[in-house]
Amino acid sequence: MVLLALLLAACAQEDRGPRPGEGAAPLALIARPLDLRPGTTDRLELTAALVLSAGDVRFGGWSGLTRTSAGTLHAVSDRGWWVAATEQRQNGQLVGFTAATLGPMTGPEGTLSAVRWRDAEELTPLSDGSVLVAFETEARLWQYAGPGGAWQAEWVLPPGIERHSNRGIEGMAALPDGRVVLFSEDDGRVWIGRSGDWRLHHYQPAPEHGVSAATLLPDGRLLLVERGFSPWRGWRVRLVLIRLADLEAGQPGEDITPALGFDNIEGVTAWRDADGRIRLWLISDDNYRRMVQQTQLLEFVLRQD
Repeated sequence: MVLLALLLAACAQEDRGPRPGEGAAPLALIARPLDLRPGTTDRLELTAALVLSAGDVRFGGWSGLTRTSAGTLHAVSDRGWWVAATEQRQNGQLVGFTAATLGPMTGPEGTLSAVRWRDAEELTPLSDGSVLVAFETEARLWQYAGPGGAWQAEWVLPPGIERHSNRGIEGMAALPDGRVVLFSEDDGRVWIGRSGDWRLHHYQPAPEHGVSAATLLPDGRLLLVERGFSPWRGWRVRLVLIRLADLEAGQPGEDITPALGFDNIEGVTAWRDADGRIRLWLISDDNYRRMVQQTQLLEFVLRQD
């Protein structure tokens, strides 16, 4: 175990954080095919699998994900960075990204310098074009003018969240009526509501799993990412479809997980394409350990009921 700890420490490249006044800058983002051989599934079709990298120590740790209608990816990292990149397709197939930029997240007082304030874990777009970001370590919900935009407001957290730990909000999804669904990875607690007005519910993930990401599908259902890890079995991921009414009632969802070798999936987003199909992106958090983990970007088509 000591040797493993030393190896992981050596694999983590140092990110010294943003400089005061630093803004977004172009990023040389590289996408290469990832060879995944999926098992059969009735619900999901894998349409693209990429490994994303960049010659920049700041790139990595992506834990929250969204996509604009124009095909621009936005993500937030554990070290307080935004990344943006526009999808590139050939004959409808996702092959990479162009026009990538990377810049620091800010707060009410400007640049976030301390590491404990930069631990962004989840990202969800709100109906007015702004976005909500969930942070751990120093637990909070911050609203921004848009992906990569200026800080706007702090939401009042639900009671019972540990504010100074790594056990906060890991999954989050905004509903059409303005409410937001928050998932605690640690113990299955779920809150549904608005800033300062939350209702507590409970969701039971699979044994030794916790919700690491969530998104609202165009058809009104929620897609949850359940993640587990052990030193002997590695990363394990379940993808679960659930209706809001079933979530509120404490009912289980539908497991639609394909047989794939997933990495540490921490971000998910969904949209309806020009042909009316629901597509998903999943992104993995490499924990800044690039020798042993990857930033995977997977695209699926959800087959209809």
